[in-house]
Amino acid sequence: MTEGQRRKVLEMSEVPGGRYPGVYVLGSFAKYVTLCSQQVRALNLVAALCDEGRIKENTEVAVIGGGAAGLTAAAAAAVCKAKVLLLDELDGFMELQRNNRQRWLHPHIYDWPDMEFDSEDAKLPLLNWKAGYAENVVRQIENGWESVRATTSIDARTQARYVRLTAGTNATTLTWDGGKGKFPVIIVAVGFGLEPKTEVQDSYWTEDDIDGSFRKSAHGQRWLISGSGDGAFTDLMRLCIRRFRHAEIKDVFASEPGYLGVIDDLREIHRNSDISDEELSQKFESLSVDKLQSKLATRLRTDGPEVLLTSKTIHLYGHGASILNRLIVLLLSPARLGAFTFLPGPYVDYRRVDSVYEVRLGERDATEDRTYTETVHRVILRHGPEPSLRQGLLPLRKACNNLVDRWGKLRRQEDFTRARLWPATMFPERRVAEVTDTSAREFEEAVQEVGVRAAALTIRKELRGDNSCTVSLEIDRLSVEHGELRGLRVYYESTVGHVSPVELDSSAIRLGIVPQDDYKPPEGLVDPLGLMRDRARKLAVILSLPWSWTHSDPPLRFGLSFTVLNGDALSDWEFEQMYAPKDRVHINDRRLEPPTEFLARIVWFPIEHLRIRITLPDRPPKDVLPSVFVAENAGNLATEEIIRDGILLLYPAADSRYSAPAAWQEQPSTPLIEAGRLARPSPQTWELTVYRPPVGSCYSLDWVLPASRTDERCQALDRAAGEMRKRLLAYGNARRTDASSAAIGKCRLIVQRLYEALHKIHATDDPNERFAVTLLTYQASERQLVVVDGLVNGEELTQALWDFRLPFGLGLAGACFKQGNNPYMYIRPSSETPPFGSSYYLPVPGTEYQEVLLAIPLRIPGASNPPQGCEASRQCAAILDIGSSSEMSKLRSLVENRNELYVLAAQCQDVFDAFCGALPDLI
Repeated sequence: MTEGQRRKVLEMSEVPGGRYPGVYVLGSFAKYVTLCSQQVRALNLVAALCDEGRIKENTEVAVIGGGAAGLTAAAAAAVCKAKVLLLDELDGFMELQRNNRQRWLHPHIYDWPDMEFDSEDAKLPLLNWKAGYAENVVRQIENGWESVRATTSIDARTQARYVRLTAGTNATTLTWDGGKGKFPVIIVAVGFGLEPKTEVQDSYWTEDDIDGSFRKSAHGQRWLISGSGDGAFTDLMRLCIRRFRHAEIKDVFASEPGYLGVIDDLREIHRNSDISDEELSQKFESLSVDKLQSKLATRLRTDGPEVLLTSKTIHLYGHGASILNRLIVLLLSPARLGAFTFLPGPYVDYRRVDSVYEVRLGERDATEDRTYTETVHRVILRHGPEPSLRQGLLPLRKACNNLVDRWGKLRRQEDFTRARLWPATMFPERRVAEVTDTSAREFEEAVQEVGVRAAALTIRKELRGDNSCTVSLEIDRLSVEHGELRGLRVYYESTVGHVSPVELDSSAIRLGIVPQDDYKPPEGLVDPLGLMRDRARKLAVILSLPWSWTHSDPPLRFGLSFTVLNGDALSDWEFEQMYAPKDRVHINDRRLEPPTEFLARIVWFPIEHLRIRITLPDRPPKDVLPSVFVAENAGNLATEEIIRDGILLLYPAADSRYSAPAAWQEQPSTPLIEAGRLARPSPQTWELTVYRPPVGSCYSLDWVLPASRTDERCQALDRAAGEMRKRLLAYGNARRTDASSAAIGKCRLIVQRLYEALHKIHATDDPNERFAVTLLTYQASERQLVVVDGLVNGEELTQALWDFRLPFGLGLAGACFKQGNNPYMYIRPSSETPPFGSSYYLPVPGTEYQEVLLAIPLRIPGASNPPQGCEASRQCAAILDIGSSSEMSKLRSLVENRNELYVLAAQCQDVFDAFCGALPDLI
């Protein structure tokens, strides 16, 4: 803490004028009033008093107030060897929060979008806690409090309802129930007070029914919230959003590719602290947040009353609430999602009429009454608390008028008292030692060796029920210490999936970053189909910077995202189908038993925070746990392994020995779990956080896949489908080798007539059109789809088509087979029209590119919907592909007419049933 910082901290807490010497008011007049920020102010104040020599060994310190701020101030002074008296008027410490099981507290969420907002850990050296319901947070703080009390000198007393301060010349006298004394330091930590209790208003900390599911009686009702601060906005969001938690909504936003761009926009409009509420609101309303709006729409409540909001200001997005609260309310606003109605205010008063309230809103003065009345069933007032400095402390409050003015001129973002200013050595952190973290010295040595550093690297994966997922990578404050940086190389590999091109976020676009494809085929791979598959499952791109970045350039902050199609199994049965035995391994070739998926990130340059986050579909995994790996000689990695020709590698190069599984040694992951580094921000989300991970380490989130249904009904489907696929495979082999066989003639005729019917309806007059109908089935032993029959322009299939193979889930036919229920359709995108449907299509090497391709799943004859928990693909016998190379293909009409598409699918199923009935016994 510098001398200037120390002086400012004391100026914002010491009672002015010298009338109450040694008395300090802790944050009672602040505008930023979270639990964690009050604890930070307490530690800053005690640190400043210690630096000034006002608190030292055996100094008698009195603390008035047993909330989080008072407990933290008392603990901090005691750790500094002072003799502490703590007084609180209630029956127990943190009594307001102790009895609340509804308010979800997060230490940093109101700091969003600052860097630390993601961490659920308050990261305090004393009385630390992690996000949770208020009752659980109190328990955590209490545990830390008892730990400090056991080794220091603290006299803690509750039910101290008679507390007085008497001004003196050199010291202030403190009087309380049964005691009196002069103290050189008195810290008044009585907080902000409570809202006045009325028929329609209760304390913010009183449990209510907002979070509960509404019964039918709430439908048709109107609920009014009055206020525009964090309290009002939080209750508004609880009414409008299912199971509302700030962190969960932030997580929902974070999966959107444009998320970092929104953060940059918000930082830009808050850069000027003197901006008026009116201008700030206008800038908020012009934000481009359509994607976030779509995400939030899925979380809206449908079982609640009509929600009304009123305020004394029409500028809802001014400085009165946190940035995150204002952003969410903006998305819920009448102009966006329409989740609430805004009524011009301010609130005036109400009167009860039977079971409703008549609420008066609007302006009135001595000359004109511009009020109006609204009838509502419930009123929630959030107009702020009454000051806690009252009764015996009221004279102190009057002495603080100048102090109140100082705080009144300080905007929320200018409040330096909530920044962590105390020296790291003043309050030694009581934390669990973790073998995975590097020390600050080791980290700085790695930075000097490599020449670059980043504040944070975050990789997120949001997996959906259709086996597609979005992967996003974010780099925060990437800076160059020495040398120069021309770009970054990003690499991602899926074992079997189809990886889309990279999409840069708006921050990267504004920076002028240009992605350049850097895929290089494996040495020795020349098979066209093998090359096509390898290319589909890998992302290799160099992000070229607009100029060579050096130490004089500002830190970089940007993100990117891409989609992976069918890259992950959702059950143990899918795991067996997707991966050959050689592929069922972790990065060090450890067998994945039981069947397990994972998201891994190699740390290949110095970063201060690594975050790995996975969001899974509704079907829960058996378990989610971390894995840790370290490269051989990780501490002696050559800089050339990390930066080559000015390009920062985010993954070992293909020619590096560290790209081989044998280079990675597994380490115990227990310390990560014991230290609480694995968090669960929401029911379907897990996050692993590592501080200063060693360069040359790898961290992974592993989830054990849920078991597939294996009862007699599913087994019967498996047997019937397996038998039919064998017959189709045998037919396909005979069809290739003996097309004139009478035994297969009847089936060939069915295929011929199907082709003719489809060609008559869907083909064009274009003489150059390539119209193809192809039947494929699943070869379980090889985990791939193979061709068994078909026609192209009425002619026999080419050799390239007969040799075509698709792994389970890959390509349009493979994805359709894996999903097993609905047709899949591909239309080649043009510069004028975006692609329709999936992008699973992979071209057949040696054939003309399809403009339109339709894949229809065909079930075993007589099959109905499979039982719940039994994958639909287990009863899928074949896939029918219908494709056209013409841009004018009539198949395009199926995009607009989905009913026609499903009618066509049903007709093809009928033809397939007849085909199966005619199949000769060739097994």
